Amino acid sequence: NTKDLSLTDPQSEFHKSLISITSCYKYQTKAVETVCIDTDVYGFKKREKPCEAGTITLNSQGAPVAVTKIESEMLPDKDKPDVIKPRFIITVRNIGNGEVVKQEKVEAACSSDPISYKEWNSVNIQVYISDISEENKLDCDIVKEGIHDSGTMILKKKEDSIRCTYEKGYSEDKGTFASPLYVILDYGYTDTISQ
Repeated sequence: NTKDLSLTDPQSEFHKSLISITSCYKYQTKAVETVCIDTDVYGFKKREKPCEAGTITLNSQGAPVAVTKIESEMLPDKDKPDVIKPRFIITVRNIGNGEVVKQEKVEAACSSDPISYKEWNSVNIQVYISDISEENKLDCDIVKEGIHDSGTMILKKKEDSIRCTYEKGYSEDKGTFASPLYVILDYGYTDTISQ
């Protein structure tokens, strides 16, 4: 509702005013990429490999927060020498014009409720290999400042990376093969436009 213009400024017939609209919503980004699993880390087996583990650069997933890079590492299991644990360094970036907020705080972002600085730029990440099932979920636990947190990224300067490991691993007998990697990001997003 606008105020009566004659009460605000009796000399004016019209008055220009800035209007801002802020949107706040929950969002989920899903990125699916084919990665190479190479259980012959040292190249001892004399056979041709169908793919090569390395770095994959991704384009936007049509979302304000996107997975931009996936780097692959194949790590021998120190307890089981014949098992290889794939590890992926996943880079996530806020490519939109708005701000990321913890998914549970999305309504507060569009109200006058206070939001802690720790709840801004917070993205939850879940990563799966082969298919989206609990047994194929990667361990993306991180420890920052002595606090153990399961799969939460804080985008500093709009970007962050996280290491996710398939702890179950693969036997060296599996050889080299391609597999889908599913990266699911859950977050809140707020954007403002003015006219």
